[in-house]
Amino acid sequence: MLQARHAAATAARAATLRAMGMEPRRMTRDKPKIFSEAQRAEVLQVDPALLSEAIVLSPRRMVNGDAHLTLFSAGLVETTYPAGTGQALFTSSMQGASYPGAQVAFPRIAPGKQHLVEFHVVLYGPTTFNFRVFDYPMGGYQDVSVPGGRGEVFTVLVPPLDEIEGYLELGAGLQQRDPAAEAAGWTLHSVRITTTN
Repeated sequence: MLQARHAAATAARAATLRAMGMEPRRMTRDKPKIFSEAQRAEVLQVDPALLSEAIVLSPRRMVNGDAHLTLFSAGLVETTYPAGTGQALFTSSMQGASYPGAQVAFPRIAPGKQHLVEFHVVLYGPTTFNFRVFDYPMGGYQDVSVPGGRGEVFTVLVPPLDEIEGYLELGAGLQQRDPAAEAAGWTLHSVRITTTN
């Protein structure tokens, strides 16, 4: 009985992935790109020794202290695979009331310091993917186009906004902007927020 239910669940998952334009075998092979400490320091323009402890969020752990991750128009969320992070699956062909994407919110960690937000994703298929990355609360954004078929890191530098006193929630967002007809599938594995001491 248990084997039959497992086989049915595996078949249903495979059918969902194919409908999203993804090949199930690639889902176990392809890995997200992760920055090194040196790369983070380069983006923040500091010595690596000055990096502070990071906040990490993922489909498996969407809340970490006062920081949280929100997913928009995810076609499927797997919290147990891959181990440690899980993954949220998106495709341009399944746009809901909002663009497919993710947003993080977190309290200002270090006054006077930039906050680096990294979205760790895998882009499936040979198409060129189009994303918009945001910072909050100021609402600045940038449109980014990248080739598919690989792991990618989307970065957002969020200013500390020291002119606003007291508690302040900062954030960043990633939105897919591809036409629905392209069926451009991708997965989000984790989001990392880093600042400096």
